[in-house]
Amino acid sequence: TEINPKTMESRITAGLYIVGELLDIHADTGGYNLQAAFTTGWVAGKAAAAA
Repeated sequence: TEINPKTMESRITAGLYIVGELLDIHADTGGYNLQAAFTTGWVAGKAAAAA
């Protein structure tokens, strides 16, 4: 894929983190998309802070 799932950083553009709705995740309703947005945002934030 074009995104490193451990950091949510683009493999094409260094320093670009792709999270939440930008991932175009298709899931059932009921909070799954919100959970994905929160989790990917947290992962990207941790990775960006460590960079």
